[in-house]
Parts: sequence; C-alpha cells; structure tokens
Amino acid sequence: MAADASEAHAALRALAAGRPGRELALRGLALQGQALNGVDLAGADLSGCDLRRCLLAGADLRGANLTGVGAELADFSEADLSGACLQVADLSMAGFRGASLAQADLSNADLSNANLSGAVLEGAVLKGALLAWTLLDGTDLRGAMLAGSRWECLDMTGCRLDGADMADIFAIECQIDNALAACGDWSGELKACRLHGMTAPASGRLQGRFADSDLSGVDLRGADLSAAAFPGARLAQARLAEANLRGVDLVGTLLDDADLRGACLRDAHLAEASLSGAHLDGAVLDGCDLTTADLTGASLRSARVTGAVFTGAGLTGTDWRGCDLTGMELEDADLTGSCLAGVALGRARLAGTVLAGADLRGAGLAAADLGGADLTGADLSDADLAGAGLVEAQLEAAVLTGVNLEGADLTGASVTGMTLSNAVLRDMSLVQADLGGARLEDCHLTDCDLTNAVLTGAMLENVAFSGGGLSQADFTAAVLERVTLSGAVLASADFTGARLARVDLHGAVLDGASLSGATLELCDLDGVRATGLRLGRATLQGVTLRGACLHYADLSEVALRDVDGTGAALQGAVLHRCKEESVRWSATERALARGTDRDRAAAETFSPPGMPPLLDD
Repeated sequence: MAADASEAHAALRALAAGRPGRELALRGLALQGQALNGVDLAGADLSGCDLRRCLLAGADLRGANLTGVGAELADFSEADLSGACLQVADLSMAGFRGASLAQADLSNADLSNANLSGAVLEGAVLKGALLAWTLLDGTDLRGAMLAGSRWECLDMTGCRLDGADMADIFAIECQIDNALAACGDWSGELKACRLHGMTAPASGRLQGRFADSDLSGVDLRGADLSAAAFPGARLAQARLAEANLRGVDLVGTLLDDADLRGACLRDAHLAEASLSGAHLDGAVLDGCDLTTADLTGASLRSARVTGAVFTGAGLTGTDWRGCDLTGMELEDADLTGSCLAGVALGRARLAGTVLAGADLRGAGLAAADLGGADLTGADLSDADLAGAGLVEAQLEAAVLTGVNLEGADLTGASVTGMTLSNAVLRDMSLVQADLGGARLEDCHLTDCDLTNAVLTGAMLENVAFSGGGLSQADFTAAVLERVTLSGAVLASADFTGARLARVDLHGAVLDGASLSGATLELCDLDGVRATGLRLGRATLQGVTLRGACLHYADLSEVALRDVDGTGAALQGAVLHRCKEESVRWSATERALARGTDRDRAAAETFSPPGMPPLLDD
C-alpha cells in the first residue's frame, strides 16, 4: 500500500515537472483528489486508475487509455479526450463542460449525473453507456455510436445528433422532442419520454417502442410506423395522415383529435385507446381491435372497417357516412347522436345498441338485428328496414318518413311519439308494440299484425290497412282521419274516446270491440260485423251502418245524427236512452232492439230529496 502511494507521488512529481504522461507508469494508481489541471497525459495509460474528484480541467488526454477508471466527481472541463478509451469507466457526476471527446470510446461507461454541456463527442462510441440525469445542453453527438445505450431522465432537446447511430436505445422519462430527426434511422424503446414535434426519419420508417411516451402533435404523415409500438402513449393532435400503422400496438393510447385520414390501421391493437374527435376519414381499420375504445365525436367517413371489433366502444356522436357496415357486430355499442346517413348496415348486429338521436336517413338496415335497440328520437327517414328485427326496440319520437319496414318484426317495440309518413309497411309484426302518441301519415300497412298493439293517443292520417290483424289493439283517445280499415279484423279492439273522421270500416270485424265515448264523423261502417260492440255515449254523425251486424251491441246514450242504418241487424242491441236524429233503421230490425229501460233511466236520473236533479249529458 505504501509502495503504491510512493509510486503515485513520484508520478505526480514527474507530471508537475512537465514529463509527458505517456512516459510514466500510471496504470492503476490512486490519484483521487489530485490537481492535474492542464497536464500532458496524451497517450498515457491510466487504465484502472482512481481519479475520483481529480481536477483535470484543460488536461491533454488525447488517445489516453482510461479503461475502467473510477472518476466520480472528476473535473474534465475543457480537457481534450479525443480518441481516448474510457470503456467501462465510472464517470458519474464528472464534469466535461466544453471538453472534447471526439472519437473517444465510452462503451459501457457510466455517465450518470455527468455534465456534458457544450462537450464535443463527434464520432464517439457510447455503445451500452448509461446516461442517467446527464446534462447534455449543447452537446455535439454528431456521428456518435449510441447503439444499445440507456438514457434516463435526459433533456436531449439541445443536442446535435446528425448521423448518430441510435439502434436499440432505451430511454425512460427523457425530453427528446425532435432531437432524433437528424440522426437517421433508429430503434429501441422510449418509455414515458417527451417527443413533441418529432418528425419521421429521412427514410420515412420509424422503429421502436414508445410506451407511455408523450408524442402530442408529432408530424408523422405518411411515415411507416409498422415496426413501432405506442402502448399508453400520448398522440393527441398527432399528424398521422396516410401513415402505416398496420398491426401496431396502440393499446390505451391517447389519440384525441389526431389526424389519421387515410392511415392504414389494419389489424392494429386499439383496445382502450382514446380517439375522441379523431379524424379517421378514409382510414383502413379492417381487423382492428377497438374493444372499449373511446371514439366520441370521431369522424370515420368512408373508412374501411371490415372485421373491426367495437365491443363496448364509446361511439357517441361519430360520423360513419360512406362506410360499409354490412354484417358489422355492434351489439350494446353507444352510437347516441351519431351520423349513419346512407350507411350500409344490412344484416348488422345491433341488438341493444343505443342509437338515440342518431341520423339514419337513407340507411340500409335490411335484415339488421335491432332487438332491444334504443332508437329514441332517431331520424330513419327513407331508411330500408325490410326484414329487420326490432323486437322490443325503443322508437319513441323516432322519425320514419318514407321508411321501408316490409317484413320487419316490431313485436313488443315501443314507438310512442314517433312520426311515420310515406312509409311502406308490409308483412310486419307489431304484436304488442307500443305506438302510443305516434303519428302516422300517408302510410300503407299491408298484411301487418298489430294484435294487442297500443296506439293510445296516436294520430293516423291518410293511412290504409289491408290484411293483417288488429285484434285487441288499443286506440284509446286516438285520432283517425281518412283511415282505411275496410275488412280489417278489429275484434275486441278498444277505440274508447277516440275520434274517427272519414274512416272506412266497410266490412270490418268489430266483435266485442269498444267505441264507448268515441266520435265518428262521416265514417263507413257498412257491412261491419260488430256483435257485442260497445258504443255507450258515443257520437255518430253522417255515419253509414247499412247491412251492419250489430247483434247485442250496446248503443246506450249514443247520439245518432244523419245515420243510415238501413238493413242493419239489431237483434238484442241496446238503444237505451239513445238520441236519434235523422236516423234510418229497417223497421223490422229496429223492433228487435231493446229501447230505453225506464227503471234504469229513472235510477240514472234519480236525485235524493233536497238535491238538484241529475241532468242528461
């Protein structure tokens, strides 16, 4: 130990006397804390030396061998280390401000917390080197070999990296921004790094893994990113138009407001990604996994989505115009307020999908499965829903102008408050459907089954029913104007309190039906079969009942004005307190009806002593 110390002292005296270091045996000496500022160590062998806290400012170390030295906290400011070998050296917290390390070999060196501000490392080799918290302000790394190096918490924004070799680098929590633009091709993994303003390499091909990194606003238009990965990265407002992202890992990536127009995302992994407000017009999304992704307000006009998976995705306010969604699986998706006007959705699986307020004008939904779907307030004008399954679908306040519902199944559907005009309705099932408050205008329903359908408060104008069934349908308080129901089966249907004007019920079946309290004006009931019909307190004006079968019908307190009942069968009919004005009945049939029951009438008008008498309505 004493010999080592004496050797070190002898060497120091020689250096102080001006002897060149290359002439001295310096290998492995303990020189920690020594002042060697400006000494000549060019070509010297300092391998294995202890240079901790050494002062080597302005020293000449050109071509020196510093392999494996320990130089923590050493000061190499303004020193010349050109061509020096610093392999496996510990240079942590060392100062190299303004130093020259051109062509130096720092392979696997530890440069943690070192200060390389203003240093020149042009052509230097840093393969496998560790740069953690290293200061690189204005550092010149042009043409440097950085392959396999590890970066931690670096600010690279002020570096010059022209022509640097950046293969297989690993960086974590670094500020890089566009510093890599001039280095040519590079690869590796950049985790939680900031890369604002980054552009594609000159080759147009970007490689590497950018997990959790911030690439907001980067311009990678037209770049080949197929060999890159961006899981959890931030690419908000990124410019990625026409970029190749085929098969890329974008799981959990933030792509809000990103420009992806015309980009290729075929087979890309976008599960849990956020694409809110993103522009995907013309993009290729075939086979893309968008499970639980958020595409709120995104534009996908004319995008290709064959085989894409949108399970659980947020699709509120999306624009799909120009897309072909034939056979697409979108069960339980939320497409509230989305624009699907003119979109091909034939055979699409939309069971349980929320399409409230959606624009589906002219959409092709033939044979689509919309069972249990929410179409509240949706605009389905001129849409093709032929053969579609709408079992228990919600169609409240939906607009169905000109819609084709031929063969559609609306069993148990709720269409309260919807508007249906100029629609083609053929071979439909509306069994138990709720059309309460619906408005039907200029529609023709052919062979449609409305058994047990609810049309309470509905408004039907210029509507024609032919074939099908309306048994037990509920038209309570409905308004029917210029409606054709000739030959319709309305057994046990309920028109209580309804208003019927110019309704054609010629030859209809009304057995057991109720028109109690209803108002019928200028209606044709000729030849109806209405055994047991209940008409109590109804008002019939200008109505024809010629040849009608009214056996056991209840016309109690009915107001009849200008009614033609010629040939009507009235056997067992009840005309109790019936008010007749300009009414024609066959005398023989009228005789078979029961008139006013005096005892019942007395009871109905009875008032206790001291109370005013009851008045007829």
